[in-house]
Amino acid sequence: MPESHSKKYKRSPDYVSVDKSGEILQGTFKHYYEMAMDHHTKAGTTSNILLIAIGAIIGLVGLDNTIGGFAVLIIGLFGAVWTWKQHERYHYWEHIAYEYQKELTKIMPELKTAEVGGGYDRAAQDDAAKAFGSLFAKRIHDKYLWVSLHGIVAFIGIVLIVVSVLGR
Repeated sequence: MPESHSKKYKRSPDYVSVDKSGEILQGTFKHYYEMAMDHHTKAGTTSNILLIAIGAIIGLVGLDNTIGGFAVLIIGLFGAVWTWKQHERYHYWEHIAYEYQKELTKIMPELKTAEVGGGYDRAAQDDAAKAFGSLFAKRIHDKYLWVSLHGIVAFIGIVLIVVSVLGR
């Protein structure tokens, strides 16, 4: 660092170099994005555990037990609420991460983020749409799939209750 540069900023304790600012912002973005992905993973993992429990309940109690139907209904409703909450938390942390990414883009405008002319995000969406079709790439979101799956499980619980009550 040139001596004139170090003298100029030695007096300012608030000065942080552009390189250091970039490292800090990138590290912070990574941290918050990992927190977002943690909630995304929790939604899937919990769903798998609940689906195994539902299979066990149906296998153990059969179709003629009202209590089994209620258990399936409750687990289905819980799963829907749980996955929706995990996706809300995912969105929350992802939003914070992208705010840090915007700050990073301010000091390093050459970055191609989603906010700057579409960047890599737009290219990735377009490529996915070509490979899998626009319906799957741009319109069907996994947060709705998990909640819908749990809604179907809750509906199966209602059907089991009705079948059990009518079978008596």
